Amino acid sequence: MDALRLGTEQALSLIAMSERMALRTMSYFDMQISDVRLVAYTTAAVLVVTYLWSFLTQEKNLWQRIKDSAFATARVTPIIGPMIQREVEKTMKSISDDPMFQPKPGEVFTTRLPEAGLAKADILQRLESMERVLGGADWRGGRVSGAVYFDSDALHDTLIEVYSKFAWSNPLHPDVFPAVRKMEGEVVRMVCDMYHGTAEACGCITSGGTESIMMACRT
Repeated sequence: MDALRLGTEQALSLIAMSERMALRTMSYFDMQISDVRLVAYTTAAVLVVTYLWSFLTQEKNLWQRIKDSAFATARVTPIIGPMIQREVEKTMKSISDDPMFQPKPGEVFTTRLPEAGLAKADILQRLESMERVLGGADWRGGRVSGAVYFDSDALHDTLIEVYSKFAWSNPLHPDVFPAVRKMEGEVVRMVCDMYHGTAEACGCITSGGTESIMMACRT
């Protein structure tokens, strides 16, 4: 209620200020106008003041807001807008034409949930068939640069055993899974130590490299 009352008071204050601006403008130019035009001028002044208020009170600094506004305006101009759209369409076409996204001979797509759950043997059979039809790089033989960091079958077996113990854990609920919270904190501290971070250094675990980059830029 306090927030609502504060918001209402700010809105009424903006309207009153806008009306005073409109009246002063008309008085300065000695304008004789009708009530309808007075309402129109006041409304326009309210919109302008409200926009300026929201623009100046954002979290981003003024220079960043100016750049964002300029870019957003440029995107809808008759010259730059179509150029951006053509580049987007070109990128979309290159993705759709990529052989990686073309159906392979013998590939079957499942587009609906089955009426009944599949047995374990059926699931494994489908996975094996998928691997056989789609193929893939020889990552076990070291034929992949990045993406997979395979060490040995012993490490592979250890990972499976560890994953099986926490397959149903949810890091969003550290009160329910305190061990996951502890492991995340330890991993973050290890990385901070590698980069000579101080006691105030912190971080979080993400789902991949792209998200990590985005988080770093954001924070």
